[in-house]
Amino acid sequence: EALPSPASTPRCGPPPDGAGAEYRLFDSNFQRFQAQELAKRRADGAFTLHGFLCQLVAAGWHCKSAAQLRDMADAVGRDRILVMHGTGDNMIAVENGEKLIEIIEPGVGLVVEGMGHAPIMERAVWFNELLEERLRVWSKL
Repeated sequence: EALPSPASTPRCGPPPDGAGAEYRLFDSNFQRFQAQELAKRRADGAFTLHGFLCQLVAAGWHCKSAAQLRDMADAVGRDRILVMHGTGDNMIAVENGEKLIEIIEPGVGLVVEGMGHAPIMERAVWFNELLEERLRVWSKL
């Protein structure tokens, strides 16, 4: 997959000092995960115990009814909502994404074959192109 190039990609800044002129791929997703974790832990305030505990509580006990989700979609406007889920997501079952699409009827509902939990990492070019396209549409609403 092609990486952004500071020489040709709009709004793409240079890699960190000492990394060379172009971005490079990690050798594995594990290396990518390690780098993200290190960067997160080095950034002041980005990884706090309080934030972690709040996310844990939200994941375990957060519950919205179908009616609450439909009300939210009505308030936001369905044309402004994109729901995407990958069939290869090992963290959240694809049935949950399909159910959310069915309940809120978003402007765009995608179930992507083989995609996992982190499309920005797994399919960066495709994901960024999708976001650019949707942002163009949403900016006209």
